[in-house]
Amino acid sequence: MSEDADDRSGRRSASDRAADTEHLQDVADGGGCTEIWEHLSENRSGGSESDCDAATDSDRTLEGES
Repeated sequence: MSEDADDRSGRRSASDRAADTEHLQDVADGGGCTEIWEHLSENRSGGSESDCDAATDSDRTLEGES
């Protein structure tokens, strides 16, 4: 089977699948949405919870000005 056929069928190599999930290696087996979200939030680059709070505060300000 050619690579083009694999691409059209949606099949991906094992290394591609592993690369898609390696950022979740520290999440416990059986972890749910909340655990995954917390793990990603704790480990995301460049941001912090205060960034989320700032966006929420600016949204409230914009709503109050209209």
